[in-house]
Amino acid sequence: LVIAGENRPHMYGDPPVEPGEDPGTLCIFERLSIERVEAVVRAADAVGLPYVTILNSGAAILALTLGRPVVVPAVGCLPWTLPQPPAVLYDPNEGLGLEEAIVQALDSKDSAEPLARTWAMQHSPEAMAAEFVDALTQVFD
Repeated sequence: LVIAGENRPHMYGDPPVEPGEDPGTLCIFERLSIERVEAVVRAADAVGLPYVTILNSGAAILALTLGRPVVVPAVGCLPWTLPQPPAVLYDPNEGLGLEEAIVQALDSKDSAEPLARTWAMQHSPEAMAAEFVDALTQVFD
C-alpha cells in the first residue's frame, strides 16, 4: 500500500497509518510533483481518494486518464462527474464502505482500464471545449 500526497486531515481524515508504523505501507506525506504523481498512479492497481469533503477531484480524473480504477466517496459532484465503472463510489459514513470499494476496484481493474481511457478521451480538454462552444452557440444563436 502506498499513501501519497500532502497530509490534510480536514480533507482526508486521519491517515490509516503513520510513517514507519506498518512495514507493508509506504507513506509519502508531501506535495508531489506532477511527474511523481503520474509515476505513483501508473504503478497502482487502483487509486483511492478517501476525501472527507470535496466538490470535485482532478486527482480522480488524472487516475482515469491513466487507465486506473478510482475509489471515491459519494460526496460533492463526484457521483455525477465520474463514470461508474471505472469509478467506484462508497458511502463515507459506512464503516466498511471504503474497504469494500477498494476490493471492488481491484477486482475490476482489468475491465476498468479501457473504460477509464475511453471516458478520459471523451472528456479531453479539446472535447470539453468543443462541447462548451456548441452549448454557447445553441444559447446565443
